[in-house]
Amino acid sequence: MTPLPGRALEEFKRLIYAESSLCFSRARLHNLEAGICLRMEAVDCRSHQGYLEMLKTDSREIQLLLEHLTTRKTGFFRSPEHFLALGEKVLPEIEKRLQEELDISLWTSGRPSPKPRLSIWSAGCASGEEPYSAAMTVFENLKYPRAWEIEILATDVSRDALKKARLGRYPASEASDLPAWALEKRVKELGGEIIVSDEIASAVRFGLFNLSRLWGDAGPSSRVEFMDDRVEEISLMERFDVIFCRNVMIYFDFAAQERLVNELYKRLKPGGYLFTGDAELLHVYKHSFETADYKDAYFYRKPGSGPWGRES
Repeated sequence: MTPLPGRALEEFKRLIYAESSLCFSRARLHNLEAGICLRMEAVDCRSHQGYLEMLKTDSREIQLLLEHLTTRKTGFFRSPEHFLALGEKVLPEIEKRLQEELDISLWTSGRPSPKPRLSIWSAGCASGEEPYSAAMTVFENLKYPRAWEIEILATDVSRDALKKARLGRYPASEASDLPAWALEKRVKELGGEIIVSDEIASAVRFGLFNLSRLWGDAGPSSRVEFMDDRVEEISLMERFDVIFCRNVMIYFDFAAQERLVNELYKRLKPGGYLFTGDAELLHVYKHSFETADYKDAYFYRKPGSGPWGRES
């Protein structure tokens, strides 16, 4: 297919930005053009203007285009220092804090304490290795994981990636990314594949969600289309103890990046933690996070302590 005229590319850029806040620098225009041409061929559309009009009226097609434009390379325990920090610093802190709060609840109410709840969001989960790595870390490091209500929400804009993720099956070559303890206890190898255990798979729920909906023109949306064919409006405000949003902000311009950082802040409980990509340091944005570190990992903490916001 012949290259798209520069003016046409600008029109596509504006439409995609309005729909998703995705931004394409000069260096990434080739990726944008390639994705557009692939989808034009798939729908047998030979006119870029005709395809542009299709995108304006066909929400399913623009979703498919976004999937082509945001496919990312991932793997189990990518940036392993983050999962080391999660297991050795963050989870013990959450465990201690919640136990103190539950003890206070029992003492003041005289009723049995509720089951402690741990909530993690993998925002931009691609094919699922990140949330499964988080789940493995949780089950390995919590003292009594079965005594907890564990929620790991994994979202992405790619329906195809989410379908693959939900299967929990990966090429055996990915086994090299797994630490020995995870390979021994959290997956099984079968027929040239590694398959995550039922315990790990059941802790993760996959859903279609565009992060730009957090600050949509009509107000923030919490409408998640889950892979079990249910669409749910769930409250995301101060829901999560930990958010992973890594190597996602690179797709947004500066203004959208800053909005995203501050919207994620609102979705964390006081005392919650945010992990970003190695090249996504937050010092360039206006925000209220504190910087945290553990060994070789750098990440961010929302000030406060516990779901009721008691300051430490």
